[in-house]
Amino acid sequence: MITHDLNLAAEFANEILMLNDGKTFAFGPPGDVLNQQNIDEVYNVQVLLDQNPASGKVRVTTVY
Repeated sequence: MITHDLNLAAEFANEILMLNDGKTFAFGPPGDVLNQQNIDEVYNVQVLLDQNPASGKVRVTTVY
């Protein structure tokens, strides 16, 4: 599946391939790939990361 919805990817993917400028930037389990440093570098946004209380998976919230 291809998506820009990080929460959807975190919830359902076993592994995530994060691309930056068409090149592999990070690959692995959602909890490893979806971290503040990677998201800031690829998307240039600040986020808060916590756990989805229903599933225990990583949850990404954009800081505006």
